Amino acid sequence: MKWTIAAKAFAVLAWGLTAWGSVQGGVVVSDPLTSFDAGSFTVSAVDPIVYDASGAHFGTGVPGDSGRSYQRTNRSNFAQASKVVAEITFQTSTDDQQVFFGIGAGETALFGTPDWSTQFSSASFWPETGNDKFTRFRTANDSNSFGDSTIPGFAPGTHRFRMTYTKATSQLLGEIDLDYAGGPFVADPAGSNFPIVTTSLNGPNGWLAGLLSEPSRVFFGGDDGATFRDLKVTVIPEPATGVLLAIGLAALARRRGQIVVRR
Repeated sequence: MKWTIAAKAFAVLAWGLTAWGSVQGGVVVSDPLTSFDAGSFTVSAVDPIVYDASGAHFGTGVPGDSGRSYQRTNRSNFAQASKVVAEITFQTSTDDQQVFFGIGAGETALFGTPDWSTQFSSASFWPETGNDKFTRFRTANDSNSFGDSTIPGFAPGTHRFRMTYTKATSQLLGEIDLDYAGGPFVADPAGSNFPIVTTSLNGPNGWLAGLLSEPSRVFFGGDDGATFRDLKVTVIPEPATGVLLAIGLAALARRRGQIVVRR
């Protein structure tokens, strides 16, 4: 059987779509955080994390920064995806409790803050109920940058945080759903909120370069008994090279006319 270039193009397209489907996408992490899953996570815990039916409790025994701990995914290639959407519910009872949620190497560092004072890259969000804001923090090659997103009416309680990493725009956006009671995430209005632009720290050797060449994990943590639960990370993969080639060949085939298959 002889195939025209058009038939070959659509055969390659079919193969490419199969290959694309095999790229790991969709929900890749879904964990209630009621117990520790060593297959999915690594823990950096100065003060042991306590797990129960209500979630993971951080820093219950050692007060302040000294008891700050965090948990990170073993999966370490999130920056390679075209988009990552990560959500987590956190609960605080006082303004003194600190929580954070981010993406990057997630290595133990200064003041219990992932990657701070190291050569690794990461970006994270730090909700602060006492100041009606969450802080946007990024670090690369031991150079740091901060910014504040104001959240009117932000008080201790149960809230859900969402961060969205988009590779094409080199941005990481943080959003919060206040007084979260379950169901779909609905972002509350922010008085000011801007994405963390990952290309603007340390130029070509800065945050984005580090994120693409170093481990890029999702991490979260806190201190003084802050609680996390119901982590979900959804990945939208980049199209496989074969798919792009097949689409191009298919377009060429359409220009040449109908598929012809000869025996």
